[in-house]
Amino acid sequence: MRRSIEGVERHRILLEDGAGIDEDEDGVRRRQSVRGNTVSGNIEQLNTTVVEEGSKSVEELLGEDEE
Repeated sequence: MRRSIEGVERHRILLEDGAGIDEDEDGVRRRQSVRGNTVSGNIEQLNTTVVEEGSKSVEELLGEDEE
């Protein structure tokens, strides 16, 4: 996902830096297929971080207490 692209579709864009780009020379760009900044059902993995806990615990919300 890329913040600078609107929508949920995939776009092939030229990138100079970012995740997955390991170029040693200056000015080298690679064409990558990236998704837009909107979360949809096509997203396979979404990494998140809990910044602040609310009235319910994270385990309660995710249903991890039940076994």
